[in-house]
Amino acid sequence: MLRIGKVEYKLLSKVGQGLTGKVYQACEVSTNGVMVIKVDTELKIKHEVKMLSRLQSCLCVPRLLRFDARHIVMEKGTETLSQEMKCSMNGTFGKQKGLQIGIEVLRALESVHARGILHGDIKPSNFIRPVISKWDGQIYMIDYGLSQRRNADDKEGGFVGTSLYCSLAIHEKNKLSTMDDLWSALFMIMDMSVQGGLPWREEYKEMKGTKHRRNVMKQRKVSFLHEVSNWREGHRFHDFQKIVRMMMKGDCECEELILELISLSRDIEAICPCVLRKHRLAKAPLDKADTNILNDLERLFRRVFRERVSSMTLRRLLQTQNASAILKRLLRLDNRELRNIDALIKRHLLSK
Repeated sequence: MLRIGKVEYKLLSKVGQGLTGKVYQACEVSTNGVMVIKVDTELKIKHEVKMLSRLQSCLCVPRLLRFDARHIVMEKGTETLSQEMKCSMNGTFGKQKGLQIGIEVLRALESVHARGILHGDIKPSNFIRPVISKWDGQIYMIDYGLSQRRNADDKEGGFVGTSLYCSLAIHEKNKLSTMDDLWSALFMIMDMSVQGGLPWREEYKEMKGTKHRRNVMKQRKVSFLHEVSNWREGHRFHDFQKIVRMMMKGDCECEELILELISLSRDIEAICPCVLRKHRLAKAPLDKADTNILNDLERLFRRVFRERVSSMTLRRLLQTQNASAILKRLLRLDNRELRNIDALIKRHLLSK
């Protein structure tokens, strides 16, 4: 039995281990409720509690239930992305699913950054599925032991994170920045989406000795990025060429990467949350008179994307001003397709 405050817990099984402690699945004795408890072995629990408390309004962070000087009690999740990858063919999700998960990862990271926090250790094992999802594909970002305040004056440089995914700036032991989280996220998304994963993945697994492995990983990333201009059609990382070049210029934001991943995946369902976040809704709601417009749009999108699009998605899209211009940017539609969409949306607006 483990007592935290006035509540007793029974530890059921170990589910993970981080740099600062072990994580157990546990049962609250009085209610039989199941949650996870992180047992701190490095006496750094205060920092993580502070970060988690600051992020409790964020839907991509598990609920903080209780804590003391050595323990954190949190909402239970299901599988990590790392566990899901191990069960997938070739240890990757494939392009479409990998990009869809990548969009959710970046949305979670964007939400955390907006609250002034840098994560510092973006990797598949630090993302879990909630037991009850509020939307399809929802994920939680966990483990804030290495997180830092954004633009903090007291930040010091040094290596943080995992050398498989960390940025070159972290290899150089620079101070953690927004771009470092984004580079880690991009390397992770490429590893999840491309068959065979990152070119240095297998070498990373086989190597021993932390310092030597970090040096080798740095060399592999330098070579990889130096060859980006040679990623011709057919190269397995060709789809990511534009994104990598954009990142290499610096000063990139989560939203820009999200738009590029949506464009790559051509996933119409992913557009609405992204567009609605940037543009206000039209005042007049859609009504039954819009049925013909919705049907026309559905046929158009089915022809463009070769898949069915839900009426709810089309309704939300039509409610968004400047929808056609945004679609052109996101989905690289040709002028004929854009004109068709524009005409349908104007018909809707004029009917109001």
